[in-house]
Amino acid sequence: MEEKNKEDIRVSRAKKIRMILDSATFALLLSVVLFSYEMISGARETDEIVDNLVDIQNSLSTRYLGLFPEYIGNINNLLSEAIEHQDKSDLRDSIIIFEDVLYYGILSDAEGFRTMIENLLILAERGCHVTIAYYDIGGIPFKHMIRDKLISYEYMKLYRADMALYYTKIKNLRISLNQLQESIPMDEYATKFKYFVEKSFGDDLCRFMNDDSEINFLSRITDYVYIDSILCQKYYEFTRNDNPKKFNRNVRGYLVSIPLKNEAINAASYKANNLCVELDKIKTYYLKKDVHDISYSDYFNMYADMTKAISKLLGEQPNIELIPLNETLLMSCWMSVIDDVERAIFAFPSKYSTDEIGFISRDEAIARYIHTMLRGIKGSHLVSEEGEAN
Repeated sequence: MEEKNKEDIRVSRAKKIRMILDSATFALLLSVVLFSYEMISGARETDEIVDNLVDIQNSLSTRYLGLFPEYIGNINNLLSEAIEHQDKSDLRDSIIIFEDVLYYGILSDAEGFRTMIENLLILAERGCHVTIAYYDIGGIPFKHMIRDKLISYEYMKLYRADMALYYTKIKNLRISLNQLQESIPMDEYATKFKYFVEKSFGDDLCRFMNDDSEINFLSRITDYVYIDSILCQKYYEFTRNDNPKKFNRNVRGYLVSIPLKNEAINAASYKANNLCVELDKIKTYYLKKDVHDISYSDYFNMYADMTKAISKLLGEQPNIELIPLNETLLMSCWMSVIDDVERAIFAFPSKYSTDEIGFISRDEAIARYIHTMLRGIKGSHLVSEEGEAN
């Protein structure tokens, strides 16, 4: 009896240990520890610790892949495996993707980006169902993402302070304007309107109007989009001028042509090549000029036009479902569902850091989370479409 109790205790402990080791929380914690060691390592004894952690990590359900763009190759491996399986299977596999932009990796790993597009086209041809959720170019998250990308963190604080001041001023202006009688003559109304604008904004008027006396401030001062655009341009220029080498390097990087596939050309690679040629033309149109002539809107329109070109190609393909988002993603992910076996690569977008951290997982909790996100996104997208139709 005593031996049986000891055996039951041993089995129970083993189950608990296995449950902990297989949990996503433990895996992520270990991955973060590994990441931290890699960032500060260099000593021989630290390398030994890292090697031991890697051995343990590789046996876990969730493990660290690297920093962006290192894991783009892993994403393409995931898609390639799905292609191989779909060729042999009568069942319909699926791919679920959440990414902030459709041009993911186009600057940091242009070849990996082109390969990703080709893989998606092949999957669609073979009958795999591909769902891609990404930021709508007309939505607030897309605009905020571009703004955060082009304006440094330090200047973003000044931008927000200016916008907060603008809202306060415009509120005071509206209170004053409510006192005006609409029945008074137009010229008298315009005179009083101008008086109230100058009274509400005072010395701040010029900074909001970008020191341009030719602008009709009577209409412009109440135009939020206009005020936002001149402030974005202002702090974009400050950011550019603070680090011109970084800015020039970014421009040169975009102007490098995307590598095309010249061997084993098939329908998918032909379409991918044509898309990349079109994207190169878009980049050249907006950025091939003197760097001081490249405006904030040039960058914004370049990103928007690239998104339109990619979404047009993908949207024309069978079995690809595109979902433009007007809500912020907490993480990007690429998940394959093959014979009900789910594997996902996910990365945490970095608002205040230069690097995104990528992981690969076969943990059921991660898969459930992705499916839950997809249901929520499809539900809200359906509601918004019905609202627009009405």
